[in-house]
Amino acid sequence: MNLPSARPAGLRLAVPALALVAVTAIAGCGGQSDDDSATPGTGSKGSTAQGKAGASEPLPLTAYIQNSDDDARTIQRATNLLMVSCMKRYGFDYRAQPEVVEAKPARDSEYRQLPAARAASYGYRSPAAADAAAQETGDDGKTGSAAEEAVRIGTGAATVGGKAVPDGGCKGEVSRTMAKGLPELPVPSPVDEAANAAAQKAQADASLTAAVGKWSACMKEQGFVFAQPQDPLAQFSGKSGRDSGGSPDGGDRVAATATDEEKKVAVADSACNKKSSLEQTWYTVTKPLQQAEIDRRAEEFKLVEEWNQGYVKNAQKALAKN
Repeated sequence: MNLPSARPAGLRLAVPALALVAVTAIAGCGGQSDDDSATPGTGSKGSTAQGKAGASEPLPLTAYIQNSDDDARTIQRATNLLMVSCMKRYGFDYRAQPEVVEAKPARDSEYRQLPAARAASYGYRSPAAADAAAQETGDDGKTGSAAEEAVRIGTGAATVGGKAVPDGGCKGEVSRTMAKGLPELPVPSPVDEAANAAAQKAQADASLTAAVGKWSACMKEQGFVFAQPQDPLAQFSGKSGRDSGGSPDGGDRVAATATDEEKKVAVADSACNKKSSLEQTWYTVTKPLQQAEIDRRAEEFKLVEEWNQGYVKNAQKALAKN
């Protein structure tokens, strides 16, 4: 869920970053094992990595862009409750969104090794994509009434039922309530800037470039010509080059079921990643670069941490009052 500043935090991401699809793809939000049991970050700088050592441990920026499941649910419950309450003031019954934690992307970076078994069954897709799609209402509580739409998002009539509509509608009101008393964050987000700076430096690193070359040569041996690890995903998600964002779940929705060709490519990708040590090399190069960016922007990241923690506290307060 993308979160520009001044919007309420979503399920997985508390910090209002401006390009979170890119951040999660480039920064990496923890590793994946064949059983999908990697533990996510906790949404605070003091989070501890659990699971295998090395590339399966969360990268430093993960602590600033990912909530725990409990905090994510708290935020969504509070957001839903406030929306229902606001809409009710105008005589509308708002259909709150299901409390579902977002499905993990197939991988959080093009450099991650896809588990072989998953690649054979799902290609580059998330196993939970179909379930997640089935759980989405797709209308965000909208019923079609112009008056209700005006109240919900603040478009259209300035007054409904003799009552002034809040700036930005109930969504705007909820956003301000959830962010009340929190420090103003820099724009663009320091998390975005740090992730992009670290990624650019990593991509220029000779060891990572060499690993990518080995991966590409391995793929060619398997009968698949790809210069960069993001290229297969771009092909099968209907995107081009780096516009793919590193995740089939970020951007235009694609079919949940992979073709046989996609599965074959994904299996080869998994094997070649392992053979070339691509994931481990990327992780080894990226980790100190991200930490250096965090250290360089220490004051800004302290502010981000305070904002994240404050947002969860505001959500807890909203639930306690209602």
